[in-house]
This record gives sequence, structure tokens and C-alpha cells, in this order.
Amino acid sequence: MRDQLAACEQPTQRGDSIWAVEQASDLGEQSYVFVNSWYAGGEPTGEAHVHQLVRVGNAVLATSWGAEWASATVEAGADDLAAETAPVLEQVRTVFGS
Repeated sequence: MRDQLAACEQPTQRGDSIWAVEQASDLGEQSYVFVNSWYAGGEPTGEAHVHQLVRVGNAVLATSWGAEWASATVEAGADDLAAETAPVLEQVRTVFGS
């Protein structure tokens, strides 16, 4: 999954948002985390959304979390989302396999 997503376009400004670089993910080989940061008039608004995709067997668990993050704090937000998702992933692995 990471290879397929890495082949996508590099981050570019799209209207009032820009897709940022991927964040580290410890949720498994088939996991990917990226951040969507919002801009207004070319300036960051401080709002960002962390998106997380984790492939488990033939299923993909997609989660998202939006908050007011600066570039210096968004990595902590990604870590928080991963921590919140980890218990759910154990249940998903039970149903869909690892």
C-alpha cells in the first residue's frame, strides 16, 4: 500500500488546502499516515487533519482526526491517533486476519 501511495503526485496546493508529507506509522507494514493542512490566503490556519490507512488482510481501516495543530505538533497528533486505533486493529485482525 505504501508503494502505491508513494507513486501519487507530490504535495501541491489545492485551493485552500495542501497535502503534506506522510508521517511515520508503527501500525504495521501495510499502514500509511498523511496530513492535510488548511491554508487561507496562502497562510496556514493551524487546522490539520491526520488520516490513517491500515490494511488488514482484505480490509482497510481508515481513520481521520482533525484539530488545531502546528507543523511542530502534528506528529504528536498522528501518534495519538495511532494509539487510539491500536485496540480496534486487534479486533479487525481477529475478523480479517493479519
